[in-house]
Amino acid sequence: MTVRPAGKSFRDRIRGGDILLGGFVFSTDPNITEIYAAAGFDFVIIDLEHTMGDMQIAAAHLRAARAAGIEASVRIGRSQLHDVPRLLDAGCKSLMLPHLGLPQYGAEEALRVMRYSPDGERPTCTGVPAAGFGLSPFADYVQRSNQEVAAIGLVEDKICVDTIDEVLAGGLVDCVMPGPGDLSVSYGVHGQFTHPLVKQGLLAVWSGW
Repeated sequence: MTVRPAGKSFRDRIRGGDILLGGFVFSTDPNITEIYAAAGFDFVIIDLEHTMGDMQIAAAHLRAARAAGIEASVRIGRSQLHDVPRLLDAGCKSLMLPHLGLPQYGAEEALRVMRYSPDGERPTCTGVPAAGFGLSPFADYVQRSNQEVAAIGLVEDKICVDTIDEVLAGGLVDCVMPGPGDLSVSYGVHGQFTHPLVKQGLLAVWSGW
């Protein structure tokens, strides 16, 4: 079972440059998340963008991760952007956001609703699971959540590569991850993950970060 470092949130570990081992979960079965934990992984990414998973399945994975002592990030797609507050209320502490730098995909909006005022625009309900069902001081939860919620931005488009400094200027993205599949499409070399254009784009992202 994975043991989390005392006093360090997942966001702290990301920003601190810790080496973390993670994997994607495409299954609807929360046992898969527990298996990752038993195998010694640090985190899982629950994929809702390319699977048939829904909010209840995501919540089941989040509960399994919490019980097994492993971190869980939820990868959302365009169709789940309106569910960001619900995922956070269910206990999600990390979101993977699609197509960073493309306004029409809504990553910027998601970043705004990931934190409570004055740091963001997250809607408020004090009785949600993440806030202890209203049995603990809500103000303490707000402060903790605003400090601990992590944003992972997916770089999947040439325009994001070309403007990476501008895209990251706000400081709300905690780390970036390349999406070579979409990058290859954006560069017009569909599915050629090792094409020089794709490699050049990936190197530009890492150097910009």
